[in-house]
Amino acid sequence: STASWSEGSLQLVSADSSIVNEAGATFNITGTNRSMFSSGTFSNDGSVVVNLDAADQSVSVQPVFDSSGSIDAQQGRISLNGGGTNSGSITGSADGVVAFGGGNHELTAASSVNGANIEFNGGTIEVNGSYSAANTTIGFGTANINVTAQTETLDITNGTIGGTGEMTASGLTTFTSGNLADDMVVRAEGGLDINSTSTKQLF
Repeated sequence: STASWSEGSLQLVSADSSIVNEAGATFNITGTNRSMFSSGTFSNDGSVVVNLDAADQSVSVQPVFDSSGSIDAQQGRISLNGGGTNSGSITGSADGVVAFGGGNHELTAASSVNGANIEFNGGTIEVNGSYSAANTTIGFGTANINVTAQTETLDITNGTIGGTGEMTASGLTTFTSGNLADDMVVRAEGGLDINSTSTKQLF
């Protein structure tokens, strides 16, 4: 079955409120900017496809977002701002972004990131599954990379990149502000640009 969310906002009023996208089902998000807000849980066991009208449009998801299915960001940004557990796949095109905002997120050992543009913008995100992104941005919060990960470009603009693994960037790594922590190793194989007057901390 297919569900399409093309207009308006969705409010999950209580902690018991939930939306379940069942296995084999597709939840299409289209149109312009919108939000899913308050509390509750969005459980994705099927496929969530983001294809907004333009690349600069975004959908904000405030409830907990748990996914054992797939997230495909074709065009526009989906911002997961309420935490959650992901044991499924994350893919995308050049015009799509999957952003992890506030709350605690775990990408389990069963999860995979393949070809998507990823932003870590808040909260704490534990990456324990396979990770091969197009472009990775460390905005705010903490991204703990606990695997051997790959990305084309790495942009550390604020926040902390840490963990027990390593991140290899085949393209340019830009270090504007923020922290490199724990046992994390960053391999800037495509070059390193350390810029701005802010202090960058390496622990």
